[in-house]
Amino acid sequence: MTYEILPEDQFRQKTTVEFAAGTSDVDAFLSMVAQEGIKYESAGWYADVETFLKDQKITDPNFDFKDFTRSGLGIAKLPNGS
Repeated sequence: MTYEILPEDQFRQKTTVEFAAGTSDVDAFLSMVAQEGIKYESAGWYADVETFLKDQKITDPNFDFKDFTRSGLGIAKLPNGS
């Protein structure tokens, strides 16, 4: 596994460039809904995490989505509820 740690401004620029170029180099990334949410959603760069959580081939059966607080999950939602 390879990962990079970048300063926030570099990170935001790099992910935008990678996604726009259509590369498959990014598997997971940090995103702030208030900052890039609408842009990333409109471009199709987000996937619903619940889709992955329901796939027992890739999600540990001991993982419990309910371990996250309602307020924590609330700030990760877009204005359209996704």
